[in-house]
Formats: sequence, C-alpha cells, structure tokens
Amino acid sequence: MGYMRHHAIVVTSWDRERLDEAHAEASRIFADVTSIATGTAEGYQSFLIPPDGSKEGWRESDEGDDRRHEFLAWLEIRRYDGDARLQWVEVQFGDDNGDDRIVQSSADVPEGTPD
Repeated sequence: MGYMRHHAIVVTSWDRERLDEAHAEASRIFADVTSIATGTAEGYQSFLIPPDGSKEGWRESDEGDDRRHEFLAWLEIRRYDGDARLQWVEVQFGDDNGDDRIVQSSADVPEGTPD
C-alpha cells in the first residue's frame, strides 16, 4: 500500500523560442510531455509535464521526483540569469490527505536575490 500524491509542472511563455527550448529540455528529461498549446489571447503558449502516476516512495515516484528537480533546476538557472520569459508552476494535487497546493513557481524569489 502506498500514499498517493500527484505532481505536475505547467510552463507558459509569450516567447516561442524560449518555450521551444524549455519543451525540448523537458522532452529530454521526461518520457511524456504534452505538445505546446496556444492560448486564446496575447500570444501565450503552454505545455504540461503530467504526474508520474506512482505512489510516494515507489521507484517510479522517486524517479519522477529526480526528473522534476532536474528540470526545475534548468528553469531556475535561466530565471536567476534574469530571463523572465518562462513562467512555470509545480502543483501538488490528488493527495490522500487533501494537501493540494502550489509547491513552487517562477514567482518565488530565488535564493540569494533581494526581495
């Protein structure tokens, strides 16, 4: 028996070149990434990295955690370098105890930078 908790990442940008780079990196790291979808206004586009579907503590869940950390580190380096063209959020949902929340996002202040 295991504990269910889903994690997903959504990445959005108005800059298709930057979004294509992020999508390529996500596709390198993850087995399943959605195609880039176009919003209805302002030229924003997005893609989703879906949950791994595994229960916490299982091998697949641990591998999903490692992959998410790798991809979010890649995004964080770009944000720390001053590139704000990619917006992203990691969400947690479907938690057996109802602990659904935003885990982290591009709106968080990077460590070592002024508020």
